[in-house]
This record gives sequence, C-alpha cells and structure tokens, in this order.
Amino acid sequence: MVLFDHHPHPQCLLEVIGKDKYVFKAVNKAYLKSLAVVDPTITEDQLVDKELEEVVLQVMKFPRKIYDNSLIHYRKAIDEEDTCQFREKFYFDATEYTYISSGTPVLDQGKCRWLIYHTYDATERIKEENALLESEKKFRALIENASEGIILYSKYGIIRYVSPSVKKLGGYEAHDLIGNGGMGFIYPDDQAKTLQKFQESVDNPGATIVFYHRIMRKDKSFFWSESTLTNLLHEPEVNGIISNFRDITEKKEAGDKIRRNERIISSINQNIELGIYRSIPDQSFEYVNNAFLRMFGFDSLEDLNKVEPSSLYKDQGKRNEVKFLLDRNRYISNEEAQFVRKNGETFWGMLSSTATTDENGQVFFDGAVRDITYQKLAEEKMKLLNEELVLQNYKLEKSEIELKEALKELSNRNFELDQLVYRTSHDLKSPLDSILGLVNIAKMENNHENTIDYFSRIEKQIIKLNDFIHSTITYAKSSRMEVENEAIDFNALVKDSLKDLKYLENFDKVKTRIKVSGKKISFHGDKMRTKTILSNIFSNAYKYMDPRKGEGRLEVMVDISMDGAEIRISDNGIGISKENQEKIFNMFFRATEISEGSGLGMYIVKQSVEKLDGTISLESKEGDGTTIFIYLPNQAPEKRSDG
Repeated sequence: MVLFDHHPHPQCLLEVIGKDKYVFKAVNKAYLKSLAVVDPTITEDQLVDKELEEVVLQVMKFPRKIYDNSLIHYRKAIDEEDTCQFREKFYFDATEYTYISSGTPVLDQGKCRWLIYHTYDATERIKEENALLESEKKFRALIENASEGIILYSKYGIIRYVSPSVKKLGGYEAHDLIGNGGMGFIYPDDQAKTLQKFQESVDNPGATIVFYHRIMRKDKSFFWSESTLTNLLHEPEVNGIISNFRDITEKKEAGDKIRRNERIISSINQNIELGIYRSIPDQSFEYVNNAFLRMFGFDSLEDLNKVEPSSLYKDQGKRNEVKFLLDRNRYISNEEAQFVRKNGETFWGMLSSTATTDENGQVFFDGAVRDITYQKLAEEKMKLLNEELVLQNYKLEKSEIELKEALKELSNRNFELDQLVYRTSHDLKSPLDSILGLVNIAKMENNHENTIDYFSRIEKQIIKLNDFIHSTITYAKSSRMEVENEAIDFNALVKDSLKDLKYLENFDKVKTRIKVSGKKISFHGDKMRTKTILSNIFSNAYKYMDPRKGEGRLEVMVDISMDGAEIRISDNGIGISKENQEKIFNMFFRATEISEGSGLGMYIVKQSVEKLDGTISLESKEGDGTTIFIYLPNQAPEKRSDG
C-alpha cells in the first residue's frame, strides 16, 4: 500500500461486483491531487466505498460518455484477464488534455475481484510525438525533392542508399547502384582521386571533405560535380559515409574564376540539428537533448546546470528581451540571438520557445535552438561580394567613360591633323607659287624701279610664309609640350610680346595702353603658353585695325590675385560679326576676307587657355572692336603676397 499511495501517477483500486458494478476501495494521493482540477473540494470520503457510476457522474460531474467509454475498457481487461490501455480526453477550462489510462485486473481463484485504474497526463508527450512525425515528413519530402544527389556508402564503399534526385542527375535508378561499389560511376581519370578522398573521409570521423571530380551518367556521358563526403560512421542512426553532390558543369565550362575561399560544412541532415530543452526560468534546466549539449559544449545535464542559464547569452539585453516576450506572449518564434559555449566561443542561434505552467503553478520554458552561424557568415560574405561587385561595376563604367573620352579626343586630333596637312600644303604652295611667279617676271624686267617693287612683294609672301610656319610650330608645341610652372612678370611679358610684333604693318599706327594690378603678388604659370596667348591676340589688333578711325587702340588690363589673373584685351578694330563669333576659335577659321593669316591663331589661343585650366570669352561688335576676357589660375606653390 505504501507504493500504491506514493505512486507519482493517479491510481485507484476498484472492487468488481458482478459485470458492470465497480466500487472505489482506495485512491492514492496523486489521484486526489488530479481531481483538484475538477473540484478542489473533493475528499477521499466522497470516493471510498462509493460506486464508480455515482462518483463519475455526480461527484466528478463528468459526461456519461466518459463513464461508458471507461466501462468498455474495464470489461475488455476483465474478459482478457490482462491490462487494457486506452486514451481518455478531458476538457478543463476549454483546454483539451489527453490521458493515457489502463485497467489491470487482479484475479482471486481465477476470478477478477479487483481492478487497478492507472492514468497520467500525456498531452505534451503526444504533442512532441506529433511534432516529431511532422518533422520526419518534412525531412523525407526535402530528401525526395532535393536538387542535389545524396548517396550513403558503407565503410567499404558499398552503396546502401540513393536519393531520388540521383536519377535526375545521372539517369540511374536506385537498383542500378544499391549494393554496388561507388567507383563504378566515377569518370575513370578521377577514380584514384575519388578513392583517396573517400579513404581520407573514413579515417576522419565527423569530418566533411569537399572536392571536385567527374561523374559518369548512365548513358556514359559525364558531368563535373562538387561532392561532399561526411563521415557519420560513428552515428548509429546513419553508420555510413554521406555523399552530397551537384552538377557544376556549366560553372566549370564557363571558367568562372570566382571560388569561395571557404565552404559551408553540411551533413546528411538538410536541417541543422535542433537543440531541445525544458528550463525553469532563471533557475535550471529540467531537460536537454544530446544535440543541445553538443551545441553548447557541455558533457551532461548536471554539467550544464553548474552555470547560470543567463550566461548562455552573449547579450544580456537580448536575454531579457526573450524572457519579456515569453512572459507576455507565452511564445516566441525564430528569434535570432548570439549564444556562448562552455569554452567561451560564441555562435548565432535561432530560438523558438513556449512558456507553459503546470498544475502547481510552476512556469517552464520549452524550446529549441538551431545553430545558424554558417548562414549568418554566408549572408555577410554575400553582402561583401555585392559591395565588391558594385565597386567593380563603378570602376568599369568609369574606365568606359575614360576610354570614350580618349577615343573622342583621338578622333578630334586625327581630324585636326588631316586639316593641318591639307591647309599646310595649300598655304605653303600659294605663297611659293607667287614668289616663283614674281621671280620669273623680275628676270624679264629691265626697269629697276619695277624690280624693287617685285622684291617688296616677294618679301610680303616670305613674311606670310614665316607667319604660317611660326603658327604651325606654335600649335605643335602647345599640343605636345608639358605644362611648365614658373614665375611670370606680366608687365614684362606683355611688353616682350608686343616687341616681337613690331614688324607688323600697322604696328606704329596702334596706340597701346598697359595696366597691371597686383604686381606684388607672386604669379606662377606656363610662361611660353601665356606669351603665345597674348601674342596671337595682340597681332589681331594690328592685322585688323580699322583704317577709317585714323588711329588704332589696344588696351591690356591684367588684375593679379592669389587665385589667378584676370586679363582683358580690347581693341577698336573692325570687330567680328555675330554669326562668326562662335567660330572664331575653330581651326583655320578666318573671320574676314581681308585676313591673310593661317587661321590657327585663335585656335591656338583657345587650346592653350584650356591647357592651363583657364577660361576665355569675347565681346565684339562689327565696326566697333573686340574685347577678349581671359582667366588663368595662379599655380604659385604658396599663394601669398610677397610684400
């Protein structure tokens, strides 16, 4: 009776009277405790020596259906003289509970005199069993529909299992391979390497080996495979070498140079093993499975309970958040957190848990943890690869733009070169023909005065040739010479440029005014190009002087600052028509019919200004004159006033 009374599960002893009459003779403490859910006022006196029907229907107030169901199983136990186990469903507070009950007959001289009723709450166990069955269904569906081939080898390389996807990859039925050696469908040249990898896997329990080789299809063609061998010989449920392989032929043939530096270790189980636990919040663990222990690095439940449960979280803030959600919502699903192993290592896990309360009011957290460390690493690597791809695309686009600009520049230079060759031959030939003609006439002329006139004309043609050659040389230098950086005295440079032009026809007829501001400021730039700019603009003031105005005017204003030099050059010459102002900087363009120049002058000016990172513009009115505005940046090492 001591064992009966202290049994952890509810039990009662029924006296069997006749066929369908049962009388309570004894109940244990667990039985009375279980009735507290129905009615906490029920006492032992209300049960003992009372008929089962009276107790069930009147004291416990259960539906007759429950009573009638119990009688069926009691009769079966009595008739078969053996324990009859059955399930009973009860509803407390609108919640369904499942109990596993049994009736065990006690015989006296071959006749059943008593019946021992035994029951226990199996609600959570049945839920776990159903969840396990569902998980197994999902796993089976995953294996059957996997795109990768899966083969299970024995220790000696004999095939024991073939996944359905192997037929799609290689054309083999399961019966073609099971029971045969694994080398039969490996490409002959790769068999030695494959055998070596297999032996390496056998020698390293638990290790995962990734390698590349060719697999023969049933039709004798082959494909390149990325294969993974995982030694699970030490796992009783598997006891074999798992091979996962997939077709990477397209990747191989495309010559994809990108290779992952690391590969995520995988095993036969396509779902990472779950660590299941039951814990009393902030106290201890009541139950953990082996996967949970392995995941956190502990040897046993006792070893695990030596540490505070909260210490398994890296971030205590996250741990408090999880506890808060469980207290409020009673469950959490797929919550990511960082956990800490016994040896101090951290890993990412995905946590799902439910808060339950037993009949004593004790709260339990029942849950599962899945290690998602490799998934997080893969996401991070993918993020880095995407960032690198964006950067490479940007660099490629930039290179394409630079190439287009270079091609455009080359095309422009080729066009200019064609123009230069054509105009050079034309502009050299015309003066030479004139000189030759004048020389022939002079030979036949006896009049000395006429001969002098011919020499004067020849001199003009030679000057024209000299101007053209000078312009061509200047253009070549401006196009190819590197930009120099030296101190420039604008007052001296302007005067020097004017001095070089004194041979021009109208030089003495043009009055020049020079004003340079900021002389004390150090200005640095390319002196040769700056002089070229000034000389070409000054020469136009003489060449295109308006004879109707009597006296020509040339004003040169230079304002120097630490940032740059603003240059304004004005004349009162014949001016430029509005339609020609946009063309004035084009190669070989002559704005007026009276021009005898090369047409290179203003083109060279524009090219030189741009070479110095400056700007140029003009204002002109036909008959009134022209003003040209130039800005050249100051390239002084230290932009400061010397005085």
